[in-house]
Amino acid sequence: MNTLISSKNCIRIAALAAALTPMAAGCSSHGAKHAQRHVIIAFDTSASWSPHLAESARVCLRIASDLDPDTDRLTLYRVDRSTDEFFDGRVPDSSDALQAILVRELSPKPSAAGSRPESFWGTVAERAQTDPGRTSVVFFSDGDVDFPGHATTETIRSASLALSRNKRVGRVCVLGASRGNWAYLRSDFASLGDRLVLSTPSGLSSGTSEQCLPANDH
Repeated sequence: MNTLISSKNCIRIAALAAALTPMAAGCSSHGAKHAQRHVIIAFDTSASWSPHLAESARVCLRIASDLDPDTDRLTLYRVDRSTDEFFDGRVPDSSDALQAILVRELSPKPSAAGSRPESFWGTVAERAQTDPGRTSVVFFSDGDVDFPGHATTETIRSASLALSRNKRVGRVCVLGASRGNWAYLRSDFASLGDRLVLSTPSGLSSGTSEQCLPANDH
């Protein structure tokens, strides 16, 4: 059993590493210094999102390249049945370093099927309360809720309300959401108004992610 699981994970690690290899190393040049910005990024690691995981990681690298490693902060989560933080700190000073983190942490398959995005939304709403500067939240996911119910809906709506009341939160982005999930996302996150950004899986590489960067406060 352990050998089989290890073999499958090795295949997934190799596939993710190969998909990310073409990304250029190094960082973008940055101009005038600004107040700290914080980007919180989560990856749905359930089976339904697996085909889009490598593209999600590429977009994450692109977002990070627009952040300043001297001042900006990056927090990364993987989301399946639980929400697990795997990086929190200043933006790595090279895309190679960040790529290595993504490959290591996103390659293992979840131990059980299904995801609980409500867990992530509750976690991130609480986390954003402590941020001193501009914050953006990015969730790479098809938007599926595998364990629906009244409690799940209330958790998501409560988190949305907390995020909407937090004026430091500039954008909340669900990138890759299937069209069938847009209606509930717009309903549950209605309190965010135009701070909510949605894209389909085909929109991952369209530049929508540029809308998810926090504004610069010089």
